Amino acid sequence: MLWYLANFRAGLYGFVTFACYIACSQTTSAITLPDTPPELPTDPEQWINSSPLTYEGLREKGIVFWYFEETCPKCAARWPDLLKEVEQFSDLPVLFVAVNSGCDRREIAKYVRDHRIPWPVLVDPDRSFEAASGDVAISLNRIVDVRMLKPDKTYSWGWWNDVPLTVEHAAKGAKWDFKYDRIAEELRPAARRMEFGDFMPAAEAIKIGESSDSQELRRTVVHLRNYIHKQMKENLDAELADSSDENPWQRYQALVRTAQRFAPHELPPSETAELRQLEKAPAVMNETRAQKAIEASSLLLEKG
Repeated sequence: MLWYLANFRAGLYGFVTFACYIACSQTTSAITLPDTPPELPTDPEQWINSSPLTYEGLREKGIVFWYFEETCPKCAARWPDLLKEVEQFSDLPVLFVAVNSGCDRREIAKYVRDHRIPWPVLVDPDRSFEAASGDVAISLNRIVDVRMLKPDKTYSWGWWNDVPLTVEHAAKGAKWDFKYDRIAEELRPAARRMEFGDFMPAAEAIKIGESSDSQELRRTVVHLRNYIHKQMKENLDAELADSSDENPWQRYQALVRTAQRFAPHELPPSETAELRQLEKAPAVMNETRAQKAIEASSLLLEKG
């Protein structure tokens, strides 16, 4: 019986691997894409290795969406080589975003840890992002797919079997904001992630720079802080312009969205004080309670 089970498992693994190979061989010639890319989720719980990204924060950058199937052994085995290959292009203003659909965050977070994936990972449990991506249905029948958003706003497919060609197309017209000859080499990865709209790594980079005796690192911290303040002010101006001073709930939501995008960096003192004050406003408290009640009802319905 043990011999039978061992051979059954080996045969099953071989079958799945073969199926993955066939799936990888599919072409994209028949793909029809929408004119615009799917909306990026704003919920921090739908992101791993990153705060919520926005297309505005990624302007003038190339984006490669790498859709993957988490149960495919061929996909799992390929991650080390794939990550190494993409790392060769880290000097280019192109961001790879891994996308997984149909699984909950905890399962994908473990997968990301196990395979040491450093990219931002978009968790798409209800497959809404996948559905809006245009002819993407990731499964063991189609284990990988690639989409690109170029700096000129052109949304198109990439090539899973030709990373250099995908990067070449995604990088056309893309550019960095920082002058990297002024940025200490140790802190460049964090600066690049900020340029992609992810401000989380910069917090640790700033701590490292502030505690260092190196003048170069300290100068870099100044550049990083100035960039954060500039981006935060632009974001606040845009968010608050769309909200009414007479609508506390609108202003509260605008401030919360900005705080989430730039976390763990704090809002300016005046906006921090306003947020704390709005949290206690009756209109905001009522809306917050109503939202929590809706979320609790949804969970009960899901559990049946």
